Amino acid sequence: MADTRPRELTAHELRRVSVKAYCDPRTVRAYLAGESQNGNMVARIERALHACGFPTHVRRHPDSVRPPDAESRASTNGTPAHRPSEGPPRFRPTVAQRFRS
Repeated sequence: MADTRPRELTAHELRRVSVKAYCDPRTVRAYLAGESQNGNMVARIERALHACGFPTHVRRHPDSVRPPDAESRASTNGTPAHRPSEGPPRFRPTVAQRFRS
């Protein structure tokens, strides 16, 4: 039975894909090794693989995109993210607005 896996990319091809994907070659190598990646990065690497002529190297399965977790849904200031079912978000004055009188 023939091996159906695509051949390994050379260092030059790996760098070319990473330049098109705007990422580090180690990130492309990790993607090709099957490691979990950010969804945006996966999409950029897959587009770059297609553009460079390596469509057989694209992996499409549920594990290729990391599921969202609680931290990614939280806002950056530590308050919980707004949920549409709760109505409009409440106004929170900035520090300068609080001390203006």
